[in-house]
Amino acid sequence: GGDVEVNVGPNSVTGIYFPVKVVKVGWHDFTVIAYGSQMSDGIRRSIEVLPDGLEQRNAESGRLDGPQSVTVNIPEEAIDGASKVWVKVYPGLFSQVVEGLDSMLQMPSGCFEQTSSSTYPNILVLDYMVQTGQITPEIELRARDYVSQGYQRLLSYEVSGGGFEWFGSPPAHRILTAYGLLEFYDMSKVHDVDEAVIQRTQTWLASLQESDGSYDIDAGGIHEGAVNNFTNSLLRTTAYITYALVESGYTGEQVAKGASWIKQNLSEATDNYTLGLIAMVLGTLNPNDPALNGVLDDLYDARIEDEDGKVHWGQEAQTEMYGEGSSAELETTSLIGQALIRANAHMDLIPGMLDWLVSKKGSFGEWSTTQGTIQALRFMISTLGAQTESADATIVVSANGQAAGALTVNDFNSDVLQLVDLTQFAHEGANTVDLAVTGSGNIMYSVVSSYWLPRQGDPYGQGGPLTVTIAYDKTTLEVDDIVTATATIANHTDGAVLMVLVDIGLPPGFDLIPDQLNEQVATTDLQRWEQAGRQLILYIERVAGNDSLDLTYQMKARFPMEGSSGPASASPYYEPEAESTTPPTTFSVAEAE
Repeated sequence: GGDVEVNVGPNSVTGIYFPVKVVKVGWHDFTVIAYGSQMSDGIRRSIEVLPDGLEQRNAESGRLDGPQSVTVNIPEEAIDGASKVWVKVYPGLFSQVVEGLDSMLQMPSGCFEQTSSSTYPNILVLDYMVQTGQITPEIELRARDYVSQGYQRLLSYEVSGGGFEWFGSPPAHRILTAYGLLEFYDMSKVHDVDEAVIQRTQTWLASLQESDGSYDIDAGGIHEGAVNNFTNSLLRTTAYITYALVESGYTGEQVAKGASWIKQNLSEATDNYTLGLIAMVLGTLNPNDPALNGVLDDLYDARIEDEDGKVHWGQEAQTEMYGEGSSAELETTSLIGQALIRANAHMDLIPGMLDWLVSKKGSFGEWSTTQGTIQALRFMISTLGAQTESADATIVVSANGQAAGALTVNDFNSDVLQLVDLTQFAHEGANTVDLAVTGSGNIMYSVVSSYWLPRQGDPYGQGGPLTVTIAYDKTTLEVDDIVTATATIANHTDGAVLMVLVDIGLPPGFDLIPDQLNEQVATTDLQRWEQAGRQLILYIERVAGNDSLDLTYQMKARFPMEGSSGPASASPYYEPEAESTTPPTTFSVAEAE
């Protein structure tokens, strides 16, 4: 502790600084007490001290239909005292949905789609809870507040003349607008939405239809990825826009015209995502359509089923919102699941699809991208029906042969995620987590681990298409000095990388000076920037092939300190698994002479 005497005048505020040295990782209470001549006050805050290294998180999930044993490996070089292991038990699908919602609220909200990443899940979960009577006043107030804030922000991205764009700049993007139409329509079920917003969005999309019933793809600028990478993009684009119009209740002639064009060109549908979109359109308009049966049979034959019964669909081409790799497979599988349920076809695949989806959740309970997350939630909620899931089971958890806890699942808590913290049992090397279950219920589990590797030789990744480096003109300075930083984002591939997300750690005790960033929004491919705590988040429209982009910003030192900036990372927004990171930089700030 430390004592400082300070005089505070009438109706005034005085600030003082205490140097604090960090010596141990973990949560610590920080208490300040002020003793005055006439009155006193105090405040206590809990502060988490993170290791100086790189966190590694792993999760292994599955269905708890019998005894399960999971091995968790913690490397010997892991930083002492920072490793954690815990078990999550999901009594039913609804607990999966709610956990995903809580984790997604941590995502940044800089563009239309990132605002949707928190708003849309709230809409879907709120709708389900209201329908099933499981809403509480506290949850409803919180969810409706988030939806209201998201709605107002989403409206700000509407382009003059019609449609929406990631940052509200013309021209509008028709696929993003179709996605927005779906969101506004679902939102209208739980929140007051101006009917004119839905109607003019429907009208704008319908007006884009070609004379033959198709919808052309977006071209140029940020939309060139659609031209360069999509196969059969005309069919996919037509199916997606028609799907959005049908789902949102639009009944204009463009719907029937679009469906007719789709059926005439079915032979061009060679990827599972496009077939899933087509199945959604045809299944909504006419579940008995012979063309629909053919599409569903083709999808059934294309499924991938592993030895554990998990079912999913592969997807090599980009999805309509630039999803690739595992993100594309997540979108595709979830979309097909909705189509199967709507058509009441091949329902025997649904349990295996749910198992696969759960196995793809991250350690925070989230999926990798906004589009994948929304489609996964829509699919999972569509399987829930209007009844609470029944369960009556006991789960006994042990770690390394020691009893760690017992959980009871019944009809009173069948929608509640339960956790068992195994950190006290964890050690370097192999750790064995055992779960034994008696009773019945649709119970899933996830064993999650976290450890930190020291900076020396740790795997700061440069495996994606991008690299990011941060250069500072000085790292040793005095209070009130200004440091200039240059972030270089380089693209090491031949093609342009679109929608780039850069996350830069800021050192503690510095104020960000926004002037240069604001100027670069007007003069470069930097679309937007925001500060979230000690993170500077940059949203970049594109980085050309085999090229780089330099962005500068400044910071002012506020008080003496020694500390690091935190790492920086860069990735395509629609491919977060291709993230590249760079180590943090250490700063030393002395008192001004």
